[in-house]
Amino acid sequence: MVNSFDNEADLQTALNETDQALVKFFATWCSPCNMYKVVFEKVAENTNNNDVNFFEVDIDKNPAVAKTYNVTSIPTTIFMKNGKETDKKIGTVLMNDLQSFLEENKNKNESN
Repeated sequence: MVNSFDNEADLQTALNETDQALVKFFATWCSPCNMYKVVFEKVAENTNNNDVNFFEVDIDKNPAVAKTYNVTSIPTTIFMKNGKETDKKIGTVLMNDLQSFLEENKNKNESN
């Protein structure tokens, strides 16, 4: 499941309450974002990813959040550990590449 956030405070609260999260920044008018939405949701539904929360932020509704995380291009996907950014992907990502990105970051962060 992918949770959407309408303000920075709610997103920050959710990030602080989870060990690991993948946050997608998008806009409804962005064609690559709309294609990427399906990929992001399928990876979120993968039962191997139950230890990661999936969040999304519409940058048009939340420009301050985009600024906070230095999002200057969309789609942007950020891996978060304990509320802090650990890695970032900019642009549309294929399903296998997103799953690999997720696994690499989960494993990298488990050893810290």
